[in-house]
Amino acid sequence: MEGWMIVLFFGFALMAGLALLLIPSLYVTVPPSEVMVRSTRTSTNEPSFFKEGRVLVIPLYHRYSNLSMYPMKVLFDHPTFLDQNNIRLKIKIFFTFAISEEHEALMIAARRFVGVRSSQIEEMASEIFLGELRNTVSVMSVEQINNDLDSFLSIFFANAGPELSNMGLYLINCTVTKISNESGHVGTVLAKK
Repeated sequence: MEGWMIVLFFGFALMAGLALLLIPSLYVTVPPSEVMVRSTRTSTNEPSFFKEGRVLVIPLYHRYSNLSMYPMKVLFDHPTFLDQNNIRLKIKIFFTFAISEEHEALMIAARRFVGVRSSQIEEMASEIFLGELRNTVSVMSVEQINNDLDSFLSIFFANAGPELSNMGLYLINCTVTKISNESGHVGTVLAKK
């Protein structure tokens, strides 16, 4: 009887030792520039978000993916737009945007962007930027845009913000470096918002 107890004790000690060796490998480190989206394989509940540190991930129970929180950039190098008076304008404009860290926005971004490359996200956002630029330019004249670029950018931000928010993104800033008509005579500007 005592022999069985010794075997049982050593078996338990061996199992405990193996568990202690395996537990550290179950932790995944989340870099500060990323957000981990972790959910259980069996549950339909909302995923959990972890912004940095070490997170316990149990194989076959959890699934996880990381979302990059690095700002992304889109440059439009002189696409043509029609202003309020049907004058063709070329605008060189640079956008910086990122995935929002607000909980609701992270939920949306997790559904849309987990497993998606940043170049694909930039492409999706560029469609929104292009559409909203067309809308904003179409309600202003060349003179209004040139004389009050801050107003132009404010209208653009107001229009693009909700669209980006529906994708879990937000616009950090936008820089207009040049506005010209087809002959190139409207002018060179530098405005940032």
